Amino acid sequence: MLPLEVNNSLHMQGRAADMYSASYAWTEEEFNLLRDAAMLTGPTESLFWHSYSDRHYHAAW
Repeated sequence: MLPLEVNNSLHMQGRAADMYSASYAWTEEEFNLLRDAAMLTGPTESLFWHSYSDRHYHAAW
């Protein structure tokens, strides 16, 4: 059984996504291009380059 906060997460509801590359480390400029493109789809939560040490992009709608 998953903890309550995981069961209620936007990820589990299909309303959030984390994006990263397993084989390539994005530059900050590339990350910002991805973030800008995602912002065109209207996420209500769009985190930044410095938000996670592994530099994945997180967005929630």
